[in-house]
Amino acid sequence: MILTAVAVAVHMTPSPAPSAVRLRLSGYLRAYDFTRQNASNAPGVRYTPTKYDDNAVNQQSFESTASIHGAYSFSTFTLGASYLFADPFDACRMVSDQFKGSTCAMNVPPATNPDNQLPGYELSTLYEAYAEYIHGGSSITIGNQLMNTPWANQADTRVKPMAYQGANLSEGLGEWSIQAMDILRFEPRNASSFTNATLLTSYPPTGNNGIPGNSSPPANVKFATDDPFGDIPTSGFWAGRAAYTGHDGLTGEADYYDFKDIATALWLTARYVFPARAKPFVGFQLGEERNGGSSVIGRIDSQITGLQSGVNVAPGVQLSAAIDDLPWRSALATLPAGAACNASTHQLSLATPAHGYTVFPYFLPNYAPQCTPGLARGTAIIFYGGWASPYTYGTTGDPLYTTMLTQGFVDRNTAGTSWKTAATYTSSDHRFVATLSHALYNAGNAGGEQLADENDLDVTFYAGRAAAGAHYRGLVLRYRYGSRTYTNTLLYGGLPLFKYNRSQLEYDF
Repeated sequence: MILTAVAVAVHMTPSPAPSAVRLRLSGYLRAYDFTRQNASNAPGVRYTPTKYDDNAVNQQSFESTASIHGAYSFSTFTLGASYLFADPFDACRMVSDQFKGSTCAMNVPPATNPDNQLPGYELSTLYEAYAEYIHGGSSITIGNQLMNTPWANQADTRVKPMAYQGANLSEGLGEWSIQAMDILRFEPRNASSFTNATLLTSYPPTGNNGIPGNSSPPANVKFATDDPFGDIPTSGFWAGRAAYTGHDGLTGEADYYDFKDIATALWLTARYVFPARAKPFVGFQLGEERNGGSSVIGRIDSQITGLQSGVNVAPGVQLSAAIDDLPWRSALATLPAGAACNASTHQLSLATPAHGYTVFPYFLPNYAPQCTPGLARGTAIIFYGGWASPYTYGTTGDPLYTTMLTQGFVDRNTAGTSWKTAATYTSSDHRFVATLSHALYNAGNAGGEQLADENDLDVTFYAGRAAAGAHYRGLVLRYRYGSRTYTNTLLYGGLPLFKYNRSQLEYDF
């Protein structure tokens, strides 16, 4: 398996058949700078010496990375591995240096806290270590490996991709291909070890110490304050996939996931490119998800309907528009001891457990109305319907058409309707790609209104030529900027204004 350094711009291709060259080496050097403006003087998150709020201070991290991948092939077998080392080259290189109150996270403007989504601490990991068998159109890969399925993917937009530990089987059948996988554990993109929890069922690597990592627990899960590294263990997932790639402009796939003890999900998507000079296209996506097994993060009942279309209006210029809709659900619930629904903010509060964790039995949205008080004392009408994504949550790596650089409905666990428009320019030699995009999000429900929008710029320049379907070698420059706004943040939380700058310098070999 050849490592793809820039997964957003250069897609992974199926592992090639073993060649006469037994040992193959590849890899990349990366340098990233992340800067987050957190609207630190906004009401509700304004800095005060007596109140700790990680939203009340801006964030910045720099991280340099080296990753090398080696694969040794003999006959139809391949042994492969990828090792990565990343370091911020400053005095904040340890995870413990990021804790609340440390010299690296003082929460005192104008100083900045680290951005540990990058992260701002050292990484050292053998994230790929696998054995692979290839014969004809069949393959099986066992061990630590990369994956590229809609709801369990690499999310390789930081210093390292996410990796998965388990078995992956695939079979090519002409225009069709089928795939089955059984995954036991995974490694987040800001961690150096594999875990049997998920992005929805664990704290980020730095714990709940004021500095957010890759993600945080959903709103209906609360961990004990004396156990910031606690998690809800799950045993991974299994999935099946069937994909069609025809020669008539039609592609599509069907995916089924069993996220063990969390949910089961069915995902359907298709795309058709019309045989015209402007290459107009239309795509759709449909999803259905419900809680399953032990339902460790509560009741989930989510449906997604998405539509996308686009056209090339000039050589190298494509315009596109998309919509995603997730209907809200509501239920009358008796609140557990210590829980309350605020009649003014429509937010649900949970009692902090003495040890371990507590789970409210409905998967709640973030930064949106969650409830209204019921007529009977101790009851509330609960609003839910968001899609629970254990392996993309907090990464904006989900496949929804309307997900942007810094947000999407999946990362907020919310339902509603969202719209996105985009314009992409690609140079004739494919070395320069630039995208401008705009999205609107309506997460309001019967509990109140909540609107958000975002504007993004994504520019990539390849210093060398990239052959189609081949591993890129050479220098890559990439810059991304995102600016988003939320309404009613004093009621529902979140930042009224947020700006993100991401600068990437990379050399692939």
